Amino acid sequence: MGKYLVRRCLWMVVVLFFVSLITFLLVYAVPANKAKSIAGTKASPEVLARITKEYGFDKPVYEQYGIYVWHLLHGNLGFSYQTQQPVATSIWQRFPATVMIAVFGIFFELLIGIPIGMVSALRQYSFRDRAFTVFSLLGIAAPSFWLGMILMYALAFKIHVFPLGSYSGWGHPWSGVLPGLTLGLGGAAWYSRMLRSSMLDILNTDYVKAARAKGLPERTVVSRHILRNAWSPIITLLGIDVGWFLGGVLVIEVVFGIPGIGQQAWQAILNQDTPIIMGTVVFAAMLIVIANLVTDIAYTWLDPRVKYS
Repeated sequence: MGKYLVRRCLWMVVVLFFVSLITFLLVYAVPANKAKSIAGTKASPEVLARITKEYGFDKPVYEQYGIYVWHLLHGNLGFSYQTQQPVATSIWQRFPATVMIAVFGIFFELLIGIPIGMVSALRQYSFRDRAFTVFSLLGIAAPSFWLGMILMYALAFKIHVFPLGSYSGWGHPWSGVLPGLTLGLGGAAWYSRMLRSSMLDILNTDYVKAARAKGLPERTVVSRHILRNAWSPIITLLGIDVGWFLGGVLVIEVVFGIPGIGQQAWQAILNQDTPIIMGTVVFAAMLIVIANLVTDIAYTWLDPRVKYS
């Protein structure tokens, strides 16, 4: 276990290094004058020259990246070109809104997807199974921005379950329900199909038949022998979703006007704010690799047959 964690942590460092390198090169390749992004388009040539030298924009790209990595290793993500605020501070200020959306999204996709997947598997080819299959296909195919606008129109504008102006003020937990439901409906479609497929593979195994032959109640057979061995793909999806959601769900945050780190990254791209772009990408990548590590560890708790390698 110790060797496995050390090896995975080293791979996390390698992944983060390449993520930061590729992102830096992509940002550097954009044909834009970063000095003008800081000083404005009406700045004098003298001011632009001073900013270029002060920020090191005149240095080779490898030297600029080396300086960035050196600061990163010391916990310094730099300062925003637009607000002159530390990037770490900007991320942490917006992170709670993103966390709230992620929590609601994961809650709804598990609440909706798990029961649908179980019923579909246990009642294969029934009317409910076919109806849930249609729901899953629609959920997978529906773009999240379209689904978000439909839910906002139906639940906030038409029947006033949610106030339309709640997102701009942000901060109340009620504000996260509708964006989370938008995330959850799309995710529930994937969870239901994965769980249904996994359970169908297990239903006809010998140990399930033996459990039923012993006269165990169907609820016990499902909970102890079927579900416990069908969780692996669900845990995989959950690990991906946790890292992805916490890294900022750009489309949902833009549609609902949520001041999360996804929207912040989008604004930074529009404003060519390199430190914010780099900080958000590195932060999101770190969350994803940590979520993947936790997911791999969770496998051994669910299935002792899984060994660390």
